[in-house]
Parts: sequence; C-alpha cells; structure tokens
Amino acid sequence: MKSFVWKDPRPLQMEKIETFLSLMVQNYGEDLLRYKGILNIQGEPRRMIFQGVHMLMAARPASPGSRARRARA
Repeated sequence: MKSFVWKDPRPLQMEKIETFLSLMVQNYGEDLLRYKGILNIQGEPRRMIFQGVHMLMAARPASPGSRARRARA
C-alpha cells in the first residue's frame, strides 16, 4: 500500500485535471483503494472536493466558509 501528497499553489485547469483523473481511474482503478483531495480549480471561487473508491469517483464544490475554501493548496 502506498500514498502520496501533491501540493501546488497554482490553480489547476479543469480540462487537464479531469483528463488526468480519468486516465488514473481507467488504468489503475481496481488498485485504487481510496483517494481524495481538495482542488483549486482555475476560475472557480470555491475549492473542489473529490473522492473515490476503485473506479467510482465524485466531486463537489466545498461548502462556503469551510476549511477547504481557506486552505492554501
């Protein structure tokens, strides 16, 4: 079992992160036990929360005023 953390202060481009996450799930989905993150998406006022198990993934905007909105990465 392995894990990693990726921090970057730059906003992500939605199209690129969607492509990256889709390819990860397609290629490694059965091996991904659990994944989650808080994303700073370019042009979005709130952070995006994503999480998944195996090949199932979901995302939603963080609640206004949540810690995710104030987080710096």
